[in-house]
Amino acid sequence: MADFTIEQLDKVLDYPTIEAVELGKLPDEYFERRRKFVVDGHEYMIEWWANISYLHVPGGAIIPFHTVKQSNTWPRRSKMNLQFYYGMDQVCCILKIEDWAKQSDPDSRCAGTKDA
Repeated sequence: MADFTIEQLDKVLDYPTIEAVELGKLPDEYFERRRKFVVDGHEYMIEWWANISYLHVPGGAIIPFHTVKQSNTWPRRSKMNLQFYYGMDQVCCILKIEDWAKQSDPDSRCAGTKDA
């Protein structure tokens, strides 16, 4: 399995709807890094390690993962997601980071039904 670097994580978290709260680094003798960020009013924290990372979500759940990427392909309920993977191809968490525009918005690309 290819290593997922802290620099790759920072690139994934660089998105207009993601507000960085804390980008921290422990002393050089540690291999751990933390990234706190807010999406849609909810604060998350990623604990990055060289061999595995953990997504801490509101409410106390901790989700282990190996890599994360931005994706707008699945599920189609949102315009952009962070998709977290355990291993190479097992999606373990999907975090919506951007909604489709409202249907009344003329720039909306979301196909839907008209209001009754």
